[in-house]
Amino acid sequence: MTYGDESEWPTLSNIDQPFWQLRQTRARRGAATIDWSAEAEWRVPEDVDLSQAPRDAVLLFAPSEAEAQQLAAISPWSVLVLGNNTAAPV
Repeated sequence: MTYGDESEWPTLSNIDQPFWQLRQTRARRGAATIDWSAEAEWRVPEDVDLSQAPRDAVLLFAPSEAEAQQLAAISPWSVLVLGNNTAAPV
């Protein structure tokens, strides 16, 4: 993943664009700045087939208990609720 500022976007090739992310943006509320490079995310250019992934190889994240329950009902993998700076397994 490559992080940069808005001036870099027009210089990127179509091949590089999916692997580029703004380094910083402003939060929706307030003047806080979000540093996306802290995510250190990985991207792949094609679909990822998880149908054969073992139960202990994947972890799903949900923003609320209600959404976690919905995911847990249809997923073979563990679900972790992330909210209010806490994390709890479902």
